[in-house]
Amino acid sequence: MTGKEKILNYLANRGPARDEDLAADLGMSPSSARTRRRELERDGLVVPVGRTLTKYGGETWVWDIAGRKKSK
Repeated sequence: MTGKEKILNYLANRGPARDEDLAADLGMSPSSARTRRRELERDGLVVPVGRTLTKYGGETWVWDIAGRKKSK
């Protein structure tokens, strides 16, 4: 499974996540996770759905599958 496939599968099954969550949970380097996620964003497959804090207190985007219906 490619890095992009791992990220899509993760988001489909676990829901929205930060880049740092993707990297840690998928065993990828932070740089690789960001690069693969950017490719997915460029391809229109993932979109930013909000902002949150990193583990260091900075702001970051939360990403999810494009077109997912929000649950109520």
